[in-house]
Amino acid sequence: MTRSQAIAAADAAWDAGNHNAALNAYRGVVSEDTAGASHAVFRLATLLSWKDSLAEAIRLFGVYRRLEPSDLEGRIALARTLAWASRFAAAITEYDSILAISPMLVSAALGRAQTLAWAGRMDEAERAYISLLGASWNIDAAKGVARLTGWRGDLSRAEKLWRGVLEKNPTDAEALTGLAQVQRWTGRPHAARENLRMALHSDSTYADARAQLRWVDAEISPSFESSVMSTSDNDRNRATLYMATAGFTPPWNGRMSAAGSYRHASFGLLSGESFGARALAQWAPHAATWRVRAEAGATRLSSNSGEIASVPPSTHFAVAASLTLRPTQQLTLGLAASRLPFDETAALIARRIMTSELNADYDLALASRVSLSGGAGYAVLNGEALTPNRRLSGSSVLRWRMSRAFTIGAGARTFGYDSTTGDGYFAPRRYTLVEASTGVRAGGDLGWGMSAEAGVGRQSIRFGARSVVRDGQDVALGETSSSRLAQRVSASIRYAPTPGFEWRLACGFANVASPTALTEAEYRAYTVTIGGRLRL
Repeated sequence: MTRSQAIAAADAAWDAGNHNAALNAYRGVVSEDTAGASHAVFRLATLLSWKDSLAEAIRLFGVYRRLEPSDLEGRIALARTLAWASRFAAAITEYDSILAISPMLVSAALGRAQTLAWAGRMDEAERAYISLLGASWNIDAAKGVARLTGWRGDLSRAEKLWRGVLEKNPTDAEALTGLAQVQRWTGRPHAARENLRMALHSDSTYADARAQLRWVDAEISPSFESSVMSTSDNDRNRATLYMATAGFTPPWNGRMSAAGSYRHASFGLLSGESFGARALAQWAPHAATWRVRAEAGATRLSSNSGEIASVPPSTHFAVAASLTLRPTQQLTLGLAASRLPFDETAALIARRIMTSELNADYDLALASRVSLSGGAGYAVLNGEALTPNRRLSGSSVLRWRMSRAFTIGAGARTFGYDSTTGDGYFAPRRYTLVEASTGVRAGGDLGWGMSAEAGVGRQSIRFGARSVVRDGQDVALGETSSSRLAQRVSASIRYAPTPGFEWRLACGFANVASPTALTEAEYRAYTVTIGGRLRL
């Protein structure tokens, strides 16, 4: 077969939509010599980019650029593939060089704006899209503004913008899919599913709509989740918690679930068991602005042996409710109240401690990649034959998302009790932690993914006068203070083969003082969790 015949055969496969045959044929042509085969080089690079072979595609688009330096479409394809490979700076540089030659080339301007958005440069991306809309209405620029607005979290405005696009083109599959995405984010999966079905009716080949429909179907379908968590610390506390939750999405904007748990805890000869059952409901009448969550159930506690006398099993009601408000795009507020058993260790189970708590929190977006979050809380701890103890707490964290995968932060948290007790929990008069942290994530919604977080800081602890047991004797201690290093690290891996199915494994270590610590010495805790979610 001559070279011209080989190119003709490859072109025929391309025209017929037989991309695998076309790729092999074009590869055979290009492997011989690229001279005089720029057409084959371009199509081979295009096919490789579609197959996610981005490094080879970028190399070949570079070859094509040298062969055909005046072809701006080839340079746009190179810039687009660089962006797909997350080489955003190189892609933007390429787009800038194209626009320097042809400032009015809309496809290059749109590609540059999209790449700016992918790179997290939201303000620049929005200005670029608006500049395009300023000249004349452009549907792709209008979609870009709507998509960018959703990414920035202004979901009410994003929905209006997508509906504005649909007013001009009611059957646009991309706009219908964009609107459905916003509806998913605002907790309206049924409405999202209808729009995705309309998008596929308009364009049955639109892959993004088909992919999102799979996720929406998984969200609406009943599901079952389970996990096992093992914890241990240098105070000799050991505990294993088994949890299972079954839930479904009702026709209104919400989620209904039933959950059960069993915890077995031990501390020397003392052991305790905690059985819990709860019903949970979430309602989002206007999810972009506010949503409520409530749960109610009961927990049965039992313990035996050890230094603390065994007591008959007892059942305690457990209730919790929370309200989340989003008054502006940048600010999210939360308020939560609960009355729950404090049953994390055997000593706590034996003392039947209940915690009544009120918490408030906030999250403020200071810039596109910088946020400030924190909260404050008030709690009262009661137990059988125990004096009530009150706790005040507060925290604040400043985070900077340097990239999609990497985050750094700095924060502080503090809490303190009215009195220092020996009732099985860590009750300093004042505890303060100042910490720097970093986090990393990798992977997408499907397939393998991982995340890790580490923090290091300084913790200060002040205890009031109290009595402790040492060598079987009560020892009276005065007020004491200490300061030491605080470290923590955690990591997790997950695998999601299809929407609605997920398996995960997580582990962690911390020498940060915990509410369940029993001693005043340096505290170390370890956790391992394995769990999964199944679509029913």
